[in-house]
Amino acid sequence: MHTHSIRANSTLRSAALVLAVAASLFAGCGQVYDVRVDAMRTPEVAPRQTFLLVAADPARDAADPTFAQAIQLVERALETHGLVAASRAEWADMVIALDFGIGQRRLVTAPEASGRDAGIASVYLPDRSGDAVDATPGIQVPGTAFTRVVAVWEKHLSLVARENRSTSRLATASGAELWRVDVSVQDETPTLEELIPVLAAALIDSIDREDGRSATKRISAGAAHAVLVSGLH
Repeated sequence: MHTHSIRANSTLRSAALVLAVAASLFAGCGQVYDVRVDAMRTPEVAPRQTFLLVAADPARDAADPTFAQAIQLVERALETHGLVAASRAEWADMVIALDFGIGQRRLVTAPEASGRDAGIASVYLPDRSGDAVDATPGIQVPGTAFTRVVAVWEKHLSLVARENRSTSRLATASGAELWRVDVSVQDETPTLEELIPVLAAALIDSIDREDGRSATKRISAGAAHAVLVSGLH
């Protein structure tokens, strides 16, 4: 497996990437998202401090702009949490595998005010034939406020940390699992890039958490920019 450490690849710290991330955030910096967080850790395992961040899928292209954005912002989130990126693979206490993606289009009902700001209910609105109606005009449901049907896509990001058992530069995520965290959010855009900073920000205080319970965090795009993007260099 190839390892993709930000510190080992200076191209991932380019000014072009920082500007691209900032532009996508400023376009929707007033948005607030409800991010679902699932996190757990292996009991009675001593905390690890230094890490190497790698792609969960070794076939991922390190030159892909979305991957470059994700790995850079996630590394920044890990450092904000208090972890330290290892300058060499063999010096890392743990190898953290990063995965992310976007789900299939789904139709859900949402308050007419705004699908994002007012929250999106994961309930299909069937027509008389029993099929989900398309995202066209708003539909009045008896006994409820005026709603509309919208198409949404779920974006997710996950980290799995394992012991680094390698003493070579080719470290792999094959040791015992230490902790894992999965974050996800849904919105009305079919692209992932502008949500990566929001997902990465949701990781910060969820890493190495013991309870294993699901939680929902409200994350603003503006706050994610202030915490993560402003720290890139």
